[in-house]
Amino acid sequence: PILRFNAEVGEFVKKGEVLAEIDPRDYRLQYEATKAEYTQVTEESDRVIELYHRKSVPVNDYDKAVAAKQRIASLYHANLNALNDTKLKAPFDGYVQKKFFDAHEIVNIGTPVLSMINNDYYEVNIDIPSSDFVRQDLFKAFSCTIDVFPGQVFPLELIEITRKANLNQLYRMRLRLKPVPGVDIAAGMSVNVTIEYNPNEGALT
Repeated sequence: PILRFNAEVGEFVKKGEVLAEIDPRDYRLQYEATKAEYTQVTEESDRVIELYHRKSVPVNDYDKAVAAKQRIASLYHANLNALNDTKLKAPFDGYVQKKFFDAHEIVNIGTPVLSMINNDYYEVNIDIPSSDFVRQDLFKAFSCTIDVFPGQVFPLELIEITRKANLNQLYRMRLRLKPVPGVDIAAGMSVNVTIEYNPNEGALT
């Protein structure tokens, strides 16, 4: 169950801020139990390992001690990570775009809880035909124009091109548009993308 949301839709948040929390009770109990066992097993294993180095115990006891120490360390860190993961933190500076749940609703592992708009860059998605997909090695540079900012050209960086066509036999291309000082670009704006080819290969718009 979600205990609380600490940020609302449209709110600007900084990287590392706690955005939402789930009930940590069971995770804390499991962590505390493992922590006590971790301390005990580690101390006992360290004694056996020290005695082995002094040639006071057989190698079989040493191997068991090392294995026990590794096992409890893995369990301890797994439970510590699970406890830490009861708090959802902002991965970057940006705006909360949408919440998919309300407080006190139940969420499953791996289920998106909210979405954010990255304040460091915007993503531009376009679909290209197979005739351009097979010529992607000739792509030289990418740029775009935005209708609400006539006369300005914004450079783009290629993120990836999907390897599988959609139902329309087009391939999705993802590009990065970095914010430009003094230009109030916002998510959701339409852009016109230009792809430049290497010399003598022409240009595609």
